[in-house]
Amino acid sequence: MSPVAWEPARRGGSVFLMLFDPPGGDDGAPPYAGPAGRFVLRQSRRYPGLLPFFVGRYSGIAHGRVVKRSGSEAVVLTGTGLIQVKPSVATGAVEDLSTDGGQLSVTGWAVSAAGHQPADRLLAFSRGRLVATAEPTRPRPDVADSLGDQAQNGGSP
Repeated sequence: MSPVAWEPARRGGSVFLMLFDPPGGDDGAPPYAGPAGRFVLRQSRRYPGLLPFFVGRYSGIAHGRVVKRSGSEAVVLTGTGLIQVKPSVATGAVEDLSTDGGQLSVTGWAVSAAGHQPADRLLAFSRGRLVATAEPTRPRPDVADSLGDQAQNGGSP
């Protein structure tokens, strides 16, 4: 979807995104979508049938920042409230940073430290402010070889 298609959501309007339900089901529309994964899901509905699908209504840009609370770091993120930052909960690596036409691209992987499940969401911050979000879904056979099959889809987009 073109970044221009997200302009109504940037200005406070809505963008509707239709997602077909993959085999085996899904939890619904992702909580953030659009360029840099910054647009916030406001409503979601599943339509059953021969070819089930979800429709998500996105509006407004997600804002987040890193803050200090009770001597430790936390993340304040639109739609989720306060998220405590806990050392050693996740493991991963940033393997490449590149720019193309002013667009930053980051590749790597992230999984939970205990069960090696792919991270729920990746958050990128610059100077304590949220600049992008993404869901790790890229297959990483090299990570799975090292950490087990459950880590297979822990790669970043």
